[in-house]
Amino acid sequence: MRVLPGELGFGYARRGRFDVSDRVRVPGLRRRRQDLRLDISLDEDVWRVSTRMRQLAGTR
Repeated sequence: MRVLPGELGFGYARRGRFDVSDRVRVPGLRRRRQDLRLDISLDEDVWRVSTRMRQLAGTR
């Protein structure tokens, strides 16, 4: 699932990207990207989702 502006996208991961096959409109749904998190809001509720730092290529 991917949160899009005003809608939810359902699909699958493929070759390093997410392909959305179905979309569902959700009135009042908003997303805002921050440096280290994603803020998702619906009406008065807000969810803060922390992002994972990607590892540099070749390091573990």
